[in-house]
Amino acid sequence: LGDYAGRTELDKEGLSSGSLDLRLLKVRPSDDGEYVCTVQEGSSYGEATVDLEVAGAFFHDPHPWMVALGVVLTLSVGFVVLSSLLLWKRRKKKLEEMG
Repeated sequence: LGDYAGRTELDKEGLSSGSLDLRLLKVRPSDDGEYVCTVQEGSSYGEATVDLEVAGAFFHDPHPWMVALGVVLTLSVGFVVLSSLLLWKRRKKKLEEMG
């Protein structure tokens, strides 16, 4: 597991419903390939295969200002959309009251 050291998480939340998630973090181009998950309970055996294709990084090294800018822009767009929706509803209500 040397190549994956410090880059994996095991999520046991769904274990009671039969789900166990293994996450690979900070995916690298060298992680590209086929991954096989095997499960055995008593004499029953199951297997699932996932083919992981790693594309190039969207940002090589996201700077904190880029993340902050993304958050601010997202919140700003959300605020404008919400404000427009509320204004539209308010005008619609006034028109209904008048007519």
